[in-house]
Amino acid sequence: MTSHSQRKIRLVWEMKPDTGWEDEYYDGILVREYGALYRLEEGNACLALVAPTATDGLYRIDGPDLTLITRDPLEDVARLLNEMSTMDFLLKVMPKVMLPDEMLI
Repeated sequence: MTSHSQRKIRLVWEMKPDTGWEDEYYDGILVREYGALYRLEEGNACLALVAPTATDGLYRIDGPDLTLITRDPLEDVARLLNEMSTMDFLLKVMPKVMLPDEMLI
């Protein structure tokens, strides 16, 4: 992961119109062109798929997010995930979540 890919960004979780809910905003770091880490209100880190918006530095949460049970600084979480092999990640995640029968790799 290059140093420029961990730049600080603002994230928005856009609510659907007519739901009565307001958009939610978070501070985070961009860890890949399409991925970011941010901190949930309860303190855990969250990894999300994101897309840039028309506003510089603002990204829309654009797909699934995964809550990570850690309160470590986001930069430390990014470094840990970056250094973790895919096999390590899958073996750590598989016992905790319901995985699909097949996974396209």
